[in-house]
Amino acid sequence: QVMSSMGPLKIVVIDSVSAVIYPLLGGRQSEGLAIMMQLSRELKTLAREFSLAVVVTNQVTRDSSTGPLKPALGRSWSFVPSTRVLLESKESAGDKGRTHRVAALAKSPRQ
Repeated sequence: QVMSSMGPLKIVVIDSVSAVIYPLLGGRQSEGLAIMMQLSRELKTLAREFSLAVVVTNQVTRDSSTGPLKPALGRSWSFVPSTRVLLESKESAGDKGRTHRVAALAKSPRQ
């Protein structure tokens, strides 16, 4: 348990949300959006009722080996979280073979 100035820090982490949703679909892709929205409502209810933070990761995929990366759950999921942080691994410019991590705030109610 972690203490902060506001009291104990309570957090639920789901890594990754697509790993939770895909088994629920069972080949019924047409129900995917409804399942995603139900899950998001349940998580928001938990956060509100228990005053906790919910952190959810979503994997990325690409159509081909050279295609652009895209969210595994599609654009629909991008509207669900109130705050989105994009995490990337980039090769260091002056140091070949080394990478660094970049976190960028993509969406926030405070922006």
